[in-house]
Amino acid sequence: MLFIPVGLDRSEVRRVPWVSFSLIGVNVLVFLILWLASYRSSAATEVSEKAEAVARYLGQRPYLSIPHELEPYLDAHSRRQLDLARAAAARGRPVDFVVRRQQQTFNDMVADLFASVRRLPLLRWGYVPGDPHADRLLTCLFVHAGWLHLIGNMLFLFATGPFLEDVYGRALFTLLYFSSGLIATQAHVWQNPGSLAPIVGASGAIAGVLGAFLVRLGTTRIRFCGFLFLCSSSGACAWPSRPSWSCRSGSPSSSGWQPADERPQWPCGPMSEDSPLVSSSR
Repeated sequence: MLFIPVGLDRSEVRRVPWVSFSLIGVNVLVFLILWLASYRSSAATEVSEKAEAVARYLGQRPYLSIPHELEPYLDAHSRRQLDLARAAAARGRPVDFVVRRQQQTFNDMVADLFASVRRLPLLRWGYVPGDPHADRLLTCLFVHAGWLHLIGNMLFLFATGPFLEDVYGRALFTLLYFSSGLIATQAHVWQNPGSLAPIVGASGAIAGVLGAFLVRLGTTRIRFCGFLFLCSSSGACAWPSRPSWSCRSGSPSSSGWQPADERPQWPCGPMSEDSPLVSSSR
């Protein structure tokens, strides 16, 4: 069952929510521009080829250590397979100086892979903890990794933003939105220092908006549309909607992290929301 917010039981506002509408418009426009640019770029093929080369190199030398930036993208099945391969290759492990040379080669391959990921049109403007640029703290809030990532975020912003903007005013609402996104990005950086995976998405900013919505308008009923095989409309208090959105996003950060038990497989194309080399909602 998929629940999509479609409105509130009281939809009147005292002023046109220009800030909310502008944020939604800019997010959609940026996504469309980068989405079109991705079809003219060969970066996706390059990333796929390098990801396959990394996987092949590690498969032939399972005794090598996994670079820390690659660790989060190995699911439980991959780890079990790697452990079995390491046990089988234990007796055939080369001498230490050969292993050190192979480890350096592998580390360089992984670093080159992430460098190619950062050149993808959809991710070029993401914030990279291991290669920080101040301007990317802002641009990463307007970049999304896929259609579902974008639509999910914008639906929740549309359902809550205009009413919170009406209550708090445009200036305070704008400050809330961007400060929430900045804090969420820094929280991700704090938990993943040195990571080379780009952080993209407005999930952290919208998490702040939803939190403020609960504080100020927590008893407001939000109308949801539930999709199973048929669409039906129902109402719910705003309080349950925050956990619902958190489950969709994976974690309240601008990155829209993947849940721990839903590790993505790779290689994936640049348009996939589940790309393993992207921190997204997401």
